[in-house]
Amino acid sequence: MRPASVALCLLAFVCSTSHASLDGAGSIMIIPIVAQTASYTSEVTVRNPYDDALPINVGYTGGMGTTSAGQRACSPLSVPARSSVQFDIATQCAIPTSGQFGYLTLAENASEPSPFQAFSRTQTPGGNGFSVPAYPAGAIEPPLWSFYVLGLKRQAAAPVYQTNCYVASTGRAVSYTLTLLQNDQALGAPISGSLQPHQLVRYLDVFAAAGLATGDYANVTAQIDLDGPSGELMAFCTVQESTFFGADFRMAQPIEVVEPARLRMNFVSDGVYSASYGSRHLLGFRYPDRVRCYITSASAASLELRVVSPDGVSVIAGGNNATDTGTFAIENRASYEASPSPYWRLDVSVREPYSGPFPVHFDVTCETGNGSNIDTGSYEFVDDF
Repeated sequence: MRPASVALCLLAFVCSTSHASLDGAGSIMIIPIVAQTASYTSEVTVRNPYDDALPINVGYTGGMGTTSAGQRACSPLSVPARSSVQFDIATQCAIPTSGQFGYLTLAENASEPSPFQAFSRTQTPGGNGFSVPAYPAGAIEPPLWSFYVLGLKRQAAAPVYQTNCYVASTGRAVSYTLTLLQNDQALGAPISGSLQPHQLVRYLDVFAAAGLATGDYANVTAQIDLDGPSGELMAFCTVQESTFFGADFRMAQPIEVVEPARLRMNFVSDGVYSASYGSRHLLGFRYPDRVRCYITSASAASLELRVVSPDGVSVIAGGNNATDTGTFAIENRASYEASPSPYWRLDVSVREPYSGPFPVHFDVTCETGNGSNIDTGSYEFVDDF
């Protein structure tokens, strides 16, 4: 079914990973906001990169306060081979043609996991509006600390700017607090709420929702925090102007996420079991980046570490008697495309002439700018440094 020439996962938010859906489907994409109102309508495009037709289940979660609030199943799609289809949500999901907003879930239902692409354009009859990409379901996850949306504003003079913010749950109930910040100082009152699974709330003019008096504000940040047990939370804002009804979409972004494959500070604990063999772990990075790995355990005085390029030969950092690689750069992905492996190697061994006792347990921390993963399973290698 899948042609070898198709590049499936070139960008982090372009393709999805395999997740279970309500109907037993595989890869799931979420479009955080679609609308069918007097001012805006949404057109959704779905692309099938494969040689066979791709069945896709469509689900709509209407915003609270609308007449179509909550989950509803829409008509399914069958996207022809190597083709794209477009649809509007009013027709696909049998909702009224005005006063509606919500989020869309697209779940492929093929015989094998089949990542695909999707995109939405929300605009006025005159063509002004904003574009919203589809996000893999796996990208909707709890932050380690907070979500942030930047550059929000309200302005009374033409073109009359207004900021609307949204929070939505997916499969689990979640509680949250939204705080407006200017130069790290809180503006107005925090906005707190709780969502049951598959709910979406809109704060129309978020400055008014925070209890702020009439007036202009600029360069404001929305901070969204999860309260209590963590769950997947979508948070985003739109900044619109009321002269031509142009708008934009701003997804809330975390500084750090819970997902262990994307942690900016990752850890591994293991041991070296003889003077002849070291302990090897595989590293995955998000190119390009800056990286530093170092031994944090008390055993560091007996150990050394190095980081080896995916070519399996080039020592990029560390080496004899080194317990800290220092900060080093990894280049764009294209620099490593000829390598036999996509993985970097983290090698830890004992210093010469250490001869025991064994095992020598160690803890290593790797820091990155974009996030990384470390294979916690180790591999022995002949100690050659």
